[in-house]
Amino acid sequence: IFHFPSRKTFFQEVARVLKPGGTLALSDFIVMPGELKAVALAMSSAAISEDVWYGHVAKPLTSAGYDRLGRRTGFELIVDDDVNERTLPTYGALRRLSHLSGAGGGDESDRRIERLATDGQVGYHVLAFRRKGEPDG
Repeated sequence: IFHFPSRKTFFQEVARVLKPGGTLALSDFIVMPGELKAVALAMSSAAISEDVWYGHVAKPLTSAGYDRLGRRTGFELIVDDDVNERTLPTYGALRRLSHLSGAGGGDESDRRIERLATDGQVGYHVLAFRRKGEPDG
């Protein structure tokens, strides 16, 4: 979801097409409590271009921000599971694959997000939202 230009627009479109009572599941990098300023500074740093951050990346949200976004667009947050610890081994695997393929383009992205994740500034979460309203039928 972080590659969409706007999470709000994405949620509005999902609310338009998802039946009442339906579930939206997604995963995203979440800014941990008290770390918003540090993460925003890291992402806006002149040393971090869009190329380094996997192309376009919308500004990250906190868990509370996701809850508010969901409520404002007709959803109830039903799951917010921090799976960060289980995803950390992925970064080493990505570096190895990148090196083996000769691509190398994601190396810096992987290192930067891994650093934010291991430092506790961001976490990787699986979230689920239920669209408000009565199910049809």
